[in-house]
Amino acid sequence: MKPETTGLLRHGESFATATLIAAGCAMLVALPGCSVASRATAEWKPVPGVGPWTVPGQQAVAESRNYFVSLMADSQGHDERWHAPDGRTIDAWKVPERLIDFMVANGEFARWPETNASVYKVGRLRLAPYKFHLVSLFPDVLIAVPHDYGPLRNRSNYDLVGDTSSGFTDRRILNGFPHGPEVPGSGETYWTSATLAVPLTKIAPQPDGGFVIRHAKVELAGHRTASGWHVERIR
Repeated sequence: MKPETTGLLRHGESFATATLIAAGCAMLVALPGCSVASRATAEWKPVPGVGPWTVPGQQAVAESRNYFVSLMADSQGHDERWHAPDGRTIDAWKVPERLIDFMVANGEFARWPETNASVYKVGRLRLAPYKFHLVSLFPDVLIAVPHDYGPLRNRSNYDLVGDTSSGFTDRRILNGFPHGPEVPGSGETYWTSATLAVPLTKIAPQPDGGFVIRHAKVELAGHRTASGWHVERIR
């Protein structure tokens, strides 16, 4: 049965206990250098790194904030977002989620092999046969470079995909989503966009090894470098 409540006191809780809890909260706030921020008041702070393009010449900045979910449990919440120079923002997790949702809907996701890794209520994670790289937001543009990860059995996640902490990801896959204008790789490349409803599409290479992505709402150019491509947003 759900406990009865009387004002701020739970049924069976003494006034003395409630007073101690309140005093403890007051002491936390009063301590020098102690800051207890709610989600609404927590300060967003920039995360080091180079973000994807938002318009020509301007890139998004990754930001994060920490806040207390429960003072009594001493638990913290953590949010991350992309912040464009023009003020637009989007929760960082929404970008890969939207892209994977789109690839689930168009059947691409079902073609990827399952791994031994699993997540509660999600099931076995899949591994896309690509290395992804997020080069643009508003609209989102994801570059996909085909990659052979080798056998999936008896290998750790780190052994398969390395350190994915530098890029956001989706909980249904092992692949990370690194971001920024420098795209490592060689050979054929593909691009996709959930916002523009563009499925994985092969990019025609230029004679110099670069590429151009042209769409009514975005244009990007990839210039060949020693390790991959430097991508610029043209429109």
